Amino acid sequence: MYLFYSLMSFSILSTINIFNQFVNNYSLYYSNSLLLATDYNNSNHQKIDKDFFLIINEISNSTSFNNLKNKKICNEILKNIAKRSGNTKSYLNRFKIASETKSLNYKFINSCAISDGEYRLVFINNSQYNSIPTFFSCKTTISSYCKFEVDSSN
Repeated sequence: MYLFYSLMSFSILSTINIFNQFVNNYSLYYSNSLLLATDYNNSNHQKIDKDFFLIINEISNSTSFNNLKNKKICNEILKNIAKRSGNTKSYLNRFKIASETKSLNYKFINSCAISDGEYRLVFINNSQYNSIPTFFSCKTTISSYCKFEVDSSN
């Protein structure tokens, strides 16, 4: 009986090992990944976006949604950064109010933007929804506007 159980456990472990090797070989051969390799993923821009999202979330927790909709979110964000200038990351202090978007898309009406000269964030007030403002961001090396703003201005 012991021999039977030993053979069964050995065959189960062998099957698991073979399946594991098959999955590893398949993933190496096809190089499948849930995270696509892009300039955005390989940069500090995710960190910047995350920091701004956390600031927006902090502002929305301290302000009611109705008050947040009526204010310019860019000014509120910059005030929040200035208020905690000792604790904030130094790269956030470089952001200032940027020029208004050129986009004619309805999403960008009444939006505001902030930029540090290399990175631009366009904030959209969700006046129709009870949610925190959303933002779009991009690296601005060639133009002071994001590609999505220029493309939707035609």
